[in-house]
Amino acid sequence: MINYSIIIPHLNIPQLLQRCLDSIPRRKDVQIIVVDDNSDPAIVDFEKFPGLNDASVELVFSKEVDKGAGYARNIGMEKAIGKWVLFADADDYFVANMLDILDSYKDEDMDICIFRPGSKEPVTKKRILGYNIYLDAYFSGDITERDVASLYPVPWSKMVSRDFLLKENIKFEEVLFSNDILWSTKVAVFAQKIICSDTILYIVTARNGSLTTIRTREALQTRFEVSLRRNLYVRSIGEIEHEAPIMHSWLIPTMQTDVFLFFSILAKILKKGMIHSGKRKREILYKMDKRFNRHFYKHPYLYIISVFLFARPWKVLKKYCRPNIGG
Repeated sequence: MINYSIIIPHLNIPQLLQRCLDSIPRRKDVQIIVVDDNSDPAIVDFEKFPGLNDASVELVFSKEVDKGAGYARNIGMEKAIGKWVLFADADDYFVANMLDILDSYKDEDMDICIFRPGSKEPVTKKRILGYNIYLDAYFSGDITERDVASLYPVPWSKMVSRDFLLKENIKFEEVLFSNDILWSTKVAVFAQKIICSDTILYIVTARNGSLTTIRTREALQTRFEVSLRRNLYVRSIGEIEHEAPIMHSWLIPTMQTDVFLFFSILAKILKKGMIHSGKRKREILYKMDKRFNRHFYKHPYLYIISVFLFARPWKVLKKYCRPNIGG
């Protein structure tokens, strides 16, 4: 019997993928699936591809172009046969005693177990701080397990029942950015039994060029559209407490990157009635971090004004207004 199916999407980082694979102990009840998302042969030596001669690793090579990690994860799910499914990014890795940790939960009556992520780098410690704040709030009794699942919009550092995912037909969006947002939301909505663990299972790392570091117009617009779809979806099924504070998440980043995108996104927020969205999550965030200003959260139009004051759009506008002087 296969207890664990570990799915790893990969693109152009074979050395880091090898590190991730090395962190997973080999055992008969562990299935490891690597889905390569059409890596560049100029970067990756496919004759020495990580896991190629490892009987414990199943390799899938996709030739689809620009399908993204969501597509790769969905392919991995089609191959998975384990009782529990885990997802890992190729540039991250597991702790040394990962199987001991998983074994202690594998017989629990649950749909998902959420573990505390760890980090050994200052940059990633800041990134995972938000996720660990949610777990801290849960263990102090301030929020529920479902709140943690809803606020924790990533697939890694979780162990999910494969039967649950199949029953609810929960798949990743096949977009280049934020493919896991709707997946995580559906898991939070439909899971009947959620367990939160204070144990570190998974180590998050940082690297230049990863999708999380990209702040182009395309990336910001795609992430916003994903967030908008998520909010529209939870509204359509009457689960409004899972809405995200979409205005507070996207106005400042877009203003600092592209003023015209800012106004486009603001118009969509107003048109879709999302200006007050994410009330429960905003209140949770305020409780956990006093830097959030309750006044602006309760009065969204004042928040919009604050965006202009703090994001300083005139600096961004300069690049559009600067005359092109050339020889």
